Formats: sequence, structure tokens, C-alpha cells
Amino acid sequence: MDVLVADSDPLFGRFVKARLEKLGYAVTMVPDGNEAWRAYEHIRFRFVIAEYDLAGLDGPELCRRIRNMNRSRHTYILFYASRNDSDSIVSAYQAGADDFLTKPFNPVLLDLRLTHGKQVLNREDDLRVIANHDDTTGFIKFDAFKRFFSVHESGARRYKYQGLVTFVTVDNYDEIYETLGYGVAVQAVSTVAGTIGESIRSSDLVAHTGE
Repeated sequence: MDVLVADSDPLFGRFVKARLEKLGYAVTMVPDGNEAWRAYEHIRFRFVIAEYDLAGLDGPELCRRIRNMNRSRHTYILFYASRNDSDSIVSAYQAGADDFLTKPFNPVLLDLRLTHGKQVLNREDDLRVIANHDDTTGFIKFDAFKRFFSVHESGARRYKYQGLVTFVTVDNYDEIYETLGYGVAVQAVSTVAGTIGESIRSSDLVAHTGE
């Protein structure tokens, strides 16, 4: 798996690079946010590990740009910083980060976070193979979502970070079905799904829970 590492501290960056290569990752190392963005534009990295306080584009801005690209496959983004104030952590997650570490960190902890991230990405790849999309909404089916969600839930419990699950229901579906017929009812669900699809981030996962 290709990993992009962005760190302005060459010594610490080499430590992270060496650790990743020992685990079998192919690593591209850059010294600032601008070079990280240029590299990401040309290579489909699945993993980005970035220092929060990068020169040029800082970590959160780099993260926002990556998320705004809306690539079809998720990029797992791990920030690390020499500070652990709540504002920095919140801003990292608001920008779209998947995880956050405070440095200097235990190499074993880094390995565990990488393992979790790889599980998430592997599960996404599995979904592309095993999960058929629902014809009405274009979203994945609920059984596939549950398999993917279980990985996220276990990571959230382990590392004590929060997420959000939202359910959207067409309350008058039965009424539409009974008065206007199946075709119109399906069109109503499809329209709602289209609105949701236009509003979500590339890191969000949406499933159809109905039959």
C-alpha cells in the first residue's frame, strides 16, 4: 500500500518512514504541505500521515483539499502533533482526519493505528467486491454496511473517538405506495437518496436499510 508522509522535521520523518517500510508499506516522504498536495494530486495514496503544523499548507488545509477531491476510494488520514490541546484535535477531525496522535509517540501505538486504518481500507475494498448497490438509491445494501461499520465501531471504542450515525426515513412511503403506486414511491425514495448523495463527504458511507 502506498503511503504519503509529510513532516517538516527530517529526523522524525525518517523515523516514521523507516517504521512504515519495516511493515511493508511503500513510502513517499515530503517536507511540507505544498509538496504533499502536489504528490497527492498525481498518486492515488490510500494512506496519508501528516504533521499538524506543516509549512506551506498546514495539516488541516491539506486534509480539506484531499477530502474535497471526492475520490471514489477513501484516503485514510492520520495527523500527529507535538501538542494535544483539544482545539487542535477538534480542528483535525473537522477537516476530515481519521485519527490523531501526539508525538513523540510509542512506535507500537503507531503500528496499532496503522493496522486499524488498513482494516478500514481493506473493508472498503471488500465492499466493492461483495456488496451490490441498491438499484433504487445507488447506495450499498445494509448487510454490507454493517460489516464495514463494525470495523469503525471497534476503532472508536478502542481509541475513544466519536462519530455520527443518522437515519433518514420517508415517513409517507406507505401512503405514496397505496395511493400513487409502486413506481411513484420508488421515485420518491430515489429523489431523497439523490439529495443525500449531493450533501455527503467522500469519507461518509451511506446505506439503504430497506428491502
